[in-house]
Parts: sequence; C-alpha cells; structure tokens
Amino acid sequence: MKKILVIQTAFLGDAILTLPLIQFLKEKYVDSKICVLAIPSTSVVFEYSPFVDDVIVYDKKGSEKSILSYIKLITKIRKENFDEVYSPHRSVRSAIISFFSRANLTVGFDIS
Repeated sequence: MKKILVIQTAFLGDAILTLPLIQFLKEKYVDSKICVLAIPSTSVVFEYSPFVDDVIVYDKKGSEKSILSYIKLITKIRKENFDEVYSPHRSVRSAIISFFSRANLTVGFDIS
C-alpha cells in the first residue's frame, strides 16, 4: 500500500483547491493511504473528505509554533514512512518537511 502525504497548511481557499488533487491521487492509487497535514482552521475540510484517510493537525501559529514542535512534527512524519509527499503551495516550511520526510517522491514548488 502506497502512503501519500499532502501538505496543505495555507488558508481555507487553498485547502478547498487542494481537494481535486487529493481525489485524483486516491483514484489513481486506489489502495493508497492518503494523509493530509493541515492547520486547525482547515482540518475539518479534509476530515470530511471521503478521499482522505488521516489528518495531521499542525498549529503552526499557535501552540506548535516553536522550533521544538516543528522538529517533533518532522520526526512524526518521518516515522510514517510516506512514499510520496505533495505540497501544492509555495512554502519554505513545507519544503523542509518534504525534504526531511525521506519520501521516495516529493512534488512541490522550487523555493529559490
């Protein structure tokens, strides 16, 4: 079973625009497990999606904004052994998470 992480820690509109990507991935990889990394205010969008199997909530501007919390998040994601990571918005933080996830495939924006 392929494990896929979609990182979407931007705003509500971005979360909604990410849903077709998640649907496409689930339809392409039917037996996959799709997990979304989301902020508290948008996590409900993904929790109610029939194409999402799990949601990791990351409060990047609240209780988890410290560097220690960020390192714990990266460690948690690394332990999940995701095969693929998708980051559909430009973010240095998401790029770092993607890099340290050790996924076989990472898809996102060039941050240069």
